[in-house]
Amino acid sequence: MTDNISDEDLLEYLMTSDLNENHKPSEYKFLIMKFRAFYKILRGRYKLETGDLKFSLNNRDEIIASKDKEVLLAKTEKAEVVNKLNSNGKKRKLTWKERWNGEIERF
Repeated sequence: MTDNISDEDLLEYLMTSDLNENHKPSEYKFLIMKFRAFYKILRGRYKLETGDLKFSLNNRDEIIASKDKEVLLAKTEKAEVVNKLNSNGKKRKLTWKERWNGEIERF
C-alpha cells in the first residue's frame, strides 16, 4: 500500500478512511507520519496567510487614520479661510459721528 501511492491519493485515503482495515504497524506509522507532514504544511500555509492578512489590515488601518487626520486638517484650514473671507468682506456700521463727518465714502 505504501510503495507506489501518490500524495493526493494518500491524503484522500487519510481523510475518507475509518482506518478499520488490517494494516501492519509499520503502515500505520507511515500513515501517521504522512498525516503529520500534511498537517504541518497546511497549518504553515494557514499561519502565513493569516499573518499576511493581519499585516494588511493593520496597514490599512494606519492609512485610514492618516487620511482622517489629513481630512481634519483640511477642514480646519477651510474653516480658517472662510472665517477670514467673512471677516474681511463684512462692512461695519458707521457711527453717527462718522456719518456726520462724511466718512461714508471710505467704507
